[in-house]
Amino acid sequence: MPRHSSSVDGAELFYHYYTPEGRPAPLAGESASAAKSLTLVLLHQWPLTSRMYDSIILGLCETHGYNVIAPDRRGFGKSEWSGPRSTAPIGYKELGQDLSGLLEKIQPGPFVFVASSMSTGEALLAYLDSPYVQENCQGMLWISTSLPYPTASPENPKASPQSAWDETLQGIRQDRPNFVGNAFRGPLGVGTSGSVSDKQIAFFEKTFYEADPVAVERCLKVWTRENLFGEVTRFGQIFNKPFLLIHGGGDGGVPAEVSAELVQKSVPGAKLIIYDEGGHVLVLAYADRLVDDIRKYDYRRAKYEDPTVIRNWFRLVENTIAKYGIRSDEIYNFDEAGFLMDMIASGMVVTGSGRQGRPNSVHPGNREWITVIQAINAEGQAIPPFIIGPGQYHLATWYRERNLPGNWAIATSENGWTDNKIGLEWLKHFDRCANKGSKNRYRLLIFDGHESHHSVDFERYCKANKIITLCMPPHSSHLLQPLDVGCFSVLKQAYGREIEHLIRCSITHVSKTEFFPAFYAAFQATMTEENIGATFRGAGLVPLDPENVLSKLEDCKHCPSILDPVSDQD
Repeated sequence: MPRHSSSVDGAELFYHYYTPEGRPAPLAGESASAAKSLTLVLLHQWPLTSRMYDSIILGLCETHGYNVIAPDRRGFGKSEWSGPRSTAPIGYKELGQDLSGLLEKIQPGPFVFVASSMSTGEALLAYLDSPYVQENCQGMLWISTSLPYPTASPENPKASPQSAWDETLQGIRQDRPNFVGNAFRGPLGVGTSGSVSDKQIAFFEKTFYEADPVAVERCLKVWTRENLFGEVTRFGQIFNKPFLLIHGGGDGGVPAEVSAELVQKSVPGAKLIIYDEGGHVLVLAYADRLVDDIRKYDYRRAKYEDPTVIRNWFRLVENTIAKYGIRSDEIYNFDEAGFLMDMIASGMVVTGSGRQGRPNSVHPGNREWITVIQAINAEGQAIPPFIIGPGQYHLATWYRERNLPGNWAIATSENGWTDNKIGLEWLKHFDRCANKGSKNRYRLLIFDGHESHHSVDFERYCKANKIITLCMPPHSSHLLQPLDVGCFSVLKQAYGREIEHLIRCSITHVSKTEFFPAFYAAFQATMTEENIGATFRGAGLVPLDPENVLSKLEDCKHCPSILDPVSDQD
């Protein structure tokens, strides 16, 4: 079984890599661009291991042709709980870094997260943490999610009280075998409409017995005590791929109304399926149904990659350009990108050839975001960025001594994210910066469907100032949006290198003061005329070339065959 060293602390973490017969797995670091099938990344729930998926892996891999990666969370299966560089508590952020580090190492190419219960938090944090994950994740399927926070709080008063989780912890400490035997049958699906045998229950109990007791207890504390409402909200603002939630209607510990339904409200376009009598561990009683729903919701070739939809998009762009006489330097794309600020641990080992460890959170859950709204045009020009930091006021000391250009815009919001008001402020900033020499001409602004990008006030301002807006088809920005096709990924990689430099200089906290010079250096290095022009060509916009995008869909010809996307109600 393959292994890799955690970038957090060097812990040895194990994973399974299954490929259909006759198709070898890519070597570590080797590009998987030639792979002919989508990869499913199966993430297990607490307190089990990747073996929980044994009943569906064979069908997914051998029968339906998917590649499958199934890692063991640290402390479970054959993975160590802590490594030789362990200096800080393990929280969701570190578990997310374990996952993103694995995917960055083996580079599976396009993949889908299939995560259960606690591991949905790991998938979430890995996505927010890693440009590679954001670029290659084609969708999410969350089963029995425990997010955003399974413990009673002002945001989620109907969730289980902390005392219930404390009783679970006490039961495990006092008599682990007896607790497992008595408490596991309900979550495993005994008494539901599915079929669960005594041997299956015994197998799961054995898996629990073998887990590191420290990992069992500390991971229970992680998923019941870390509030990820903010992270789920942020995820909903930037995630633009298909997202399916599956939950058991008989889940008594983490009912859908305190978990999956809240996630669905936070992530536009998310779909929710309820398995009426299902418990918390659905893979036992509903293995066949899960495989069927995974196949129906085949993210790699979902409807948003329908060639007809893509052709209609380019026809709309072509007609709009002709109607308003728009030149290439008047074609703009804008979007936003988030940058995480946090504590980073000292003692990181960084060599001249690259990073041996990744920044490690000292206080999990205490995370701040800075959002950058960026616009570029087809002639390779970048509009000065509009940067939003968390707080009520911004201080000149953040940037006055950092030699930032005077035309960069700095704003604040409570959490560092965009809203309708800030979206309108950015639009006025864009109008000022993009109006030079073309005061009486139309400009074309292409963007995704985020609500702050098409509020009533936003559209009213555009109409009054000759700004024509076009919203891309849903879930298509990875193909059609220049900023997603190339710019943001290289910008974030360059920013990561600047953070590595801070680590070398023994900087242990990335605050706004450190962020601005690091971001400025990354921006100068990557937002070049050559890079920007290449992204417009890659998105088929300038020159207008639909085949440049449609040809990418040809790579999917040998992907597993698809059925119609799953409906909201099964």
